[in-house]
Amino acid sequence: MSTEEKDTKSTAEQTSTQPKIFMPLVWIDCEMTGLDHKNDVIIEVCAIITDGHLNIIDEVGYESVIHCTKEKFDQMGEWCTNQHTQSGLVDKCINATDRTMSLVEDELLAYIQKYIPNPNRALLAGSSVHMDKIFLMKDMPKIIEHLHYRLLDVSAFMEICRRVNYPLFKCMESPVSDHTAKSDILKSINLMKWYRDHFLKLPAETKDFVDAYNIEKKEREEKEKAEEKQEVEVEKRKLEDDDDESIAKKQKTE
Repeated sequence: MSTEEKDTKSTAEQTSTQPKIFMPLVWIDCEMTGLDHKNDVIIEVCAIITDGHLNIIDEVGYESVIHCTKEKFDQMGEWCTNQHTQSGLVDKCINATDRTMSLVEDELLAYIQKYIPNPNRALLAGSSVHMDKIFLMKDMPKIIEHLHYRLLDVSAFMEICRRVNYPLFKCMESPVSDHTAKSDILKSINLMKWYRDHFLKLPAETKDFVDAYNIEKKEREEKEKAEEKQEVEVEKRKLEDDDDESIAKKQKTE
């Protein structure tokens, strides 16, 4: 058995004891040297997994910096330079010479598979997470390959809420974040909880509507089936009448 096969078997054995997570979400936030995915790179990544009810499965999550050279940092714009220098991220990345992109990618994938072993099941989630996905596709493609193609983007939901009920939207107090990957994820999860609790209705609140809709749907389907059956009977009688007419004409001819 090859080393790769042994690793795969070991991972499967570890994940087999994990309970299945209801509609899992993999919240990922990346810190980058900029927003140009062709030239900039990921320098920090964090992942936290929740279920579909936004309950955090593992409070620790996965978090790592990625080695980056001083020359690359010198090319950053003003905002990134100030933010990543003040947070200490620049120094951490320069000194983390053993934290390569491929190593962090493999560690992150192993962490996700520990809780969600089956591919194409968990959604990638976060704020403006389409940008994180673009960088992950370039720098950590294994992560994107394991996740579902759909996204849960808190920023998109925020824009809907802003337009649907602006007075209510203004009541939301944005959670504080220091713009590190983990704090940004926790902020996104808390924002989504607020939008859910204030803009979305619970099953108990929509029960009457759902029951009425299902009754109306059943009646409509039964009506459609009855009409289809009637059309078949009409067509059948028409064919029988045509056959009788053909037989009558043939008998006259004879």
